[in-house]
Amino acid sequence: MKRNERIQGLLEQLHELKLPLMAATLEKLYGAKGFDTIDRVELLEELVGQEYQEKTSSAFRNRLGRAHLSGCPQTLDKCTDSAERIYLPTEITATLSSMNFIKDGLNVCILGPSDSGKSFLAEYSGLRVHVVRR
Repeated sequence: MKRNERIQGLLEQLHELKLPLMAATLEKLYGAKGFDTIDRVELLEELVGQEYQEKTSSAFRNRLGRAHLSGCPQTLDKCTDSAERIYLPTEITATLSSMNFIKDGLNVCILGPSDSGKSFLAEYSGLRVHVVRR
């Protein structure tokens, strides 16, 4: 079997598995100069990275949509991912401390990785914390 046929077969499989970004990345990489010199792990990182980011972001957006949090004064488009314990947008602690979200009938959802300070932020802002684990 020729190499082009093997790549074409992989592209078809990726599309069948509903992995279009991975297929597009493979096609782009295969057509680029130096494809033969790409390290195997680097190739996997390139193939999986964008697809993973899109799938996880999509799942996150879907969960947020089901939570009916849109239209809140502090929306996720203002939030920034960071490895530091900083709270963005910077006015979020004042917003939470004001407790106006209760009067306005809004929900609060504090998101972040484990040990990023979600409970600390809630307690610092004066919220009663209820942790839900799955």
